[in-house]
Amino acid sequence: FCDDLWRLLAALESFFQSAISAYISVLSKAKSYGPQFDNTDNFILQLNSTQEIKIWENPEGKLPPFNSDDHELNEAELGEPLETISLRVGTS
Repeated sequence: FCDDLWRLLAALESFFQSAISAYISVLSKAKSYGPQFDNTDNFILQLNSTQEIKIWENPEGKLPPFNSDDHELNEAELGEPLETISLRVGTS
């Protein structure tokens, strides 16, 4: 249990008037996730190092209405991303 994280989530729940959950990912510099998608709105807070995030449009509405854990995505098939963002410590 982390009091600081709890306070942050409580503040977000109060602001958005909705339940908020947290997903924390710790990756080495040599590892990153491949293309994935979520059926939720997400905020990213970069706490260490730098991470490149690419955003693609849903290819012709082909993605199913659930998270990508069950659906493999290929970056080459997705084409050019709409946006590429370099996250650094403290950016969100």
